[in-house]
Amino acid sequence: MLCKKIKSFLLILIFLSVAFGTSFTADKNAVNEDVLINNLQVAKSKNEKEKSLKELFYYYVNMKRWNDIINISEDLLKYKLTKKEKYNVYYNLAIAYMNNRRFESAIDVAREAEYLYPKKIDIKMLMGRIYRDNRLYELAIMKFKNVLDLDRGHVTALINLGDIYRILKNYKAALEYYTKAIKLRKNLAEEVYVNTAVSYKEFGKLDDAADVLKNIKGKNKSAALLLAEIYKIKQDFLKAEKILLPYVYGKEVDIEVYCKLAELYLISKNCTEAKNLLTFYKSKIKNKNVEVVDFLLAEAYYGLNERKKAMKIMDDIFKYSKSDYIKDIMEKTIKFVKLKKSQGDSSAF
Repeated sequence: MLCKKIKSFLLILIFLSVAFGTSFTADKNAVNEDVLINNLQVAKSKNEKEKSLKELFYYYVNMKRWNDIINISEDLLKYKLTKKEKYNVYYNLAIAYMNNRRFESAIDVAREAEYLYPKKIDIKMLMGRIYRDNRLYELAIMKFKNVLDLDRGHVTALINLGDIYRILKNYKAALEYYTKAIKLRKNLAEEVYVNTAVSYKEFGKLDDAADVLKNIKGKNKSAALLLAEIYKIKQDFLKAEKILLPYVYGKEVDIEVYCKLAELYLISKNCTEAKNLLTFYKSKIKNKNVEVVDFLLAEAYYGLNERKKAMKIMDDIFKYSKSDYIKDIMEKTIKFVKLKKSQGDSSAF
């Protein structure tokens, strides 16, 4: 009778493990950690302790348990590890420190790893990232260039150098590295093409910037905004408007897109479209009081000769705005308009 019950229980367990495999996997990971910790605690010989410590360390690495990696590494480094094992500990410890935002410690242990294998690319890339994230751009540039000394076609290093030079506004250098990366590999992240286009635009090569953005497949808001800005600079307002139209009048609303398109409508004297666009935007957001939106809406009403509505919006901005700078401008504007109106100026609000 007891055997039958045990068999039934086992069948239920098998069924549950198949039906709910995902949740059981999580439990298995937890058991693995307990087993590994227990192995370490009961280990008697030095070799057993070293082996258990290594297994626990790599478990934490695989699970990305940064604090545990840091805590266990000091003990592991006390053992006589092989050169490769030491490198792996230092490398993963540097990643752990980086993710814990302990950048000085990350660089210290990364240097230890680099000392062991001076020609390994992954540690130089990691150091470059740490320097870049801390805005130590010259040091980051040096590390990424070290990578290129070892591998001239390292696309990620090229992109990182392009990003840093773009941040430093050295667009000529940025383009040198971005274009090399684009030539070496197809289908890079869309961000790379956008950043390349930004560099072309800032370097004064608008057509090249537009060409890069046109090659991005599918919808990309950042690319659309940049391409619209390029067409605006070239005073091709209709093309600029057309680029942004797919991003409006949908479920999700983006203030940058709506304001940019409204601005284009106002430049091309299409005040009705600007009014409709901004009114729709305001209907979709919780906080209706947004200075930049209301400024544009007031301008749209003014362009439609609905000056009382425009004036009311200006008064409302003055009342709700928390910016002293904006309030100062509003106060001067309203006073100026009222003065002109009292003088019989028909062009005033």
